[in-house]
Amino acid sequence: MMDGVKNISNRHKTGQLEIPYLNFFGETPFDLEITYGNIPETIGQPYQSTPFYKISGSEFILSVPGIADYYVSKGKQIIINRKAGTTENEVLLFLMDSVFSVLIYQQGLMSFHGMAIEKDGLAHVFAGSPGAGKSVLAYELLKTEKYRLISDGQIFSDGKVVFSGFHNITLWQDMIEFYDLSSEELIRARPALNKYWFQADNYTMDHAYPIAAIWIMPRVRNETYEIKDLKGKQKLKRLWDIRSWKKLAELMNYKKDIFGQYVQMANTLSIKEVSFYHDFGKNMNPQKLASMIKNELDQWKKK
Repeated sequence: MMDGVKNISNRHKTGQLEIPYLNFFGETPFDLEITYGNIPETIGQPYQSTPFYKISGSEFILSVPGIADYYVSKGKQIIINRKAGTTENEVLLFLMDSVFSVLIYQQGLMSFHGMAIEKDGLAHVFAGSPGAGKSVLAYELLKTEKYRLISDGQIFSDGKVVFSGFHNITLWQDMIEFYDLSSEELIRARPALNKYWFQADNYTMDHAYPIAAIWIMPRVRNETYEIKDLKGKQKLKRLWDIRSWKKLAELMNYKKDIFGQYVQMANTLSIKEVSFYHDFGKNMNPQKLASMIKNELDQWKKK
């Protein structure tokens, strides 16, 4: 980690939860407290209650067996009841996924699966379902040292800018072997899971970045490498499909509010679809994909 980086526990005065990979500089929408402690057993008038979660418009409880219980309130507070023997990396794994997505929705912002990089002061967001190849693309692009990682895994945005988030690149075992990475370069997210975090050192963060374009990466096998611009209703439909934890947002009755934000994004941003072969195997070529994206990004500055 770079000198001077403030982690969220220092910035928000909790002093209890160490999150060394989540960095915020300058402009940020986050004004919250994250602590370990006891959480409420229930919430007032939940819209839906299951053995794993309870949710209303302003409160959320998530129970992950053997890991932790999480309580999120009004976009301002997260309390974590950590189970015995659980590592902080395991706690962070779920915190930066569904828990933070609910927090973002409570704040009236947007959350979707993706990774975002900075080039020439602009954010380029690569979005799609898990397994679409976003993190592998981030790894390839950062090797050139021409880009900075804004966030990987979840993207937090107000529709105009992308806020700094999770600065580790998530790689699964097959990609670890593909790149021949050593254990010294990695952090294992969970002991029972072959999922690792690669710490991205070649970046600096100082503020939120305005969004230049959304690049949608579908999770389908396609041996044709191409990029096409989406037009009209296609833009909104594809954006709407990449929402993170869309069911939870709808259960919180936020569907109408965030739909308006997505309409604005579709009307103002360039939305592109990336077709490529991404399944692991002999035909996989992440270098070819990265080269294709780099050529597009190099042209962007000239527009």
